[in-house]
Amino acid sequence: MAETPVLKGWTAIASYLRLPVSTVHRWVRDGMLVQKEGRFVVADRAALEEWIGRESHMKKPAHVQTGDSDIFAVLKESLTVVRDKK
Repeated sequence: MAETPVLKGWTAIASYLRLPVSTVHRWVRDGMLVQKEGRFVVADRAALEEWIGRESHMKKPAHVQTGDSDIFAVLKESLTVVRDKK
């Protein structure tokens, strides 16, 4: 089943980021983008990754690890970024 690019609700956003809902609330106060859609909040996965990347001073959006992600490719890319900073 393909993942939708939009997350609906605090719980869905927190689950995607693998964080407690209270942390997601704090990050929104710090500038992470979510939008009100009726009585729900929604967030775009790509926008979340871009915001996390900017907050982490990364050159590219952050990669949120999901069940179908290639962890070795992500690790290799992260190590390359660290080496380039030296």
